[in-house]
Amino acid sequence: MDCQNCGRTNAPDAKYCAACGVELGATAAAPAGGGSIPTRGLGALLDEAFRVYRANFWQFVAIAAIPAAANVLANLFFAAGDSPLAPLGGIFILASIVLSIITAGAIAFGVARHYTRGEVDIVDCLSHAFQVGVFLIAQAIVVTVILGGLLVVGAVMFVIGAIAGVFEGDSDGAVLALVLIGALMFLAGIVVAVWLGVRWFSGAYAVVIEGKGPIAGLGRSWNLVTGSWWRVFGIGLVLAIIVTVVGIVIAIPVGIIGAIAGAVAAGEQGAGIVGAIAGALATIVVTPFAYIAGTLLYFDLRVRKEGFDIDALTAETSRV
Repeated sequence: MDCQNCGRTNAPDAKYCAACGVELGATAAAPAGGGSIPTRGLGALLDEAFRVYRANFWQFVAIAAIPAAANVLANLFFAAGDSPLAPLGGIFILASIVLSIITAGAIAFGVARHYTRGEVDIVDCLSHAFQVGVFLIAQAIVVTVILGGLLVVGAVMFVIGAIAGVFEGDSDGAVLALVLIGALMFLAGIVVAVWLGVRWFSGAYAVVIEGKGPIAGLGRSWNLVTGSWWRVFGIGLVLAIIVTVVGIVIAIPVGIIGAIAGAVAAGEQGAGIVGAIAGALATIVVTPFAYIAGTLLYFDLRVRKEGFDIDALTAETSRV
C-alpha cells in the first residue's frame, strides 16, 4: 500500500507507513491539504522525486518543452545563414534563457500543487511563475553577476600574465608571479562560487513558494542551508551527475540517428537542426526531475529547520 502522505510503498497488511509513521487508512482519506512531510536521505529523496515526476509526467514535460522549443527555433533561424531572419536566432536564445528561469519556477510550484491539491495544472503553474518572473529573473542576474565576477578577475589576470609571458619570455619573474597569482585567484574564485552557489541553492524556491523578493530569497536560502552545506552540496552533485548521464544517454542515440537522416535529407544544416532537436528532447526529459528533486530538498531543509508540513505549504501557496 502506498502512503498518501509521503508516497512510500508499504506491505499490503501494514497499518502504519514505515517512512513517516502515519496511519495508512487515515492518510488515504485525505491525500492533499494536510499531513507531515518526512525528512529524507538521498535515496528516499530520489525515490520521491521519481514518484512525483511519474505521477505528473506529461504536465512537467509540457512545461519543460517551452524553453526547449524556443532554443530549437533559435537554431532554425541561425541555420538560415544570410537570410534576413537569421538575427531572430539571438532573440529566441534570449527568450529560451528567460523561459528556462520561468520553467524552473513553474515546476517547483507544480510540486507544491501535487502535495496540496493532488494535481498539477499547467496553466496554474505557468501563471504563478510568470507572476513572480521578474523576481526570479532579477535573482538569476544577481547570482550570475556575483558568481561570474568571482571567476572573471582571476581569469583576466591569468590571461594577461600568459600573454605577457609569450612576449617577455619565461624568465621574467614578475610575469610568472602574475600568471601564478591569476591561476590561484581563478581557483579561489571557483571554490567561492561553488560555496555561494550552494548557499543560494534554494533562493528561487523561496521566491516561488514563500513569495520572497529576489534578495530576500537569497537570504532565506542562506539561513536554510546553514548547517547543511555539505549535505546540499552532495545531493546537488549526485543530481548533476544523474541529469548529465541520463541526458547523454538520451541525446546521443537520438542525435546520431537524427543527424544521419537530417544530413541525407538537408545536408549539414539539416544535421545541425536535428542535433538541436535531440538535445532539446533530452533537456525536456531530464530537466523536470532536477527541479522536482531540488524542490523536495528545499522542503526537506525547511522540515529539519522549522517543522515544515503540508498545512504550512498549503497556507503559503493558497495566496495565489
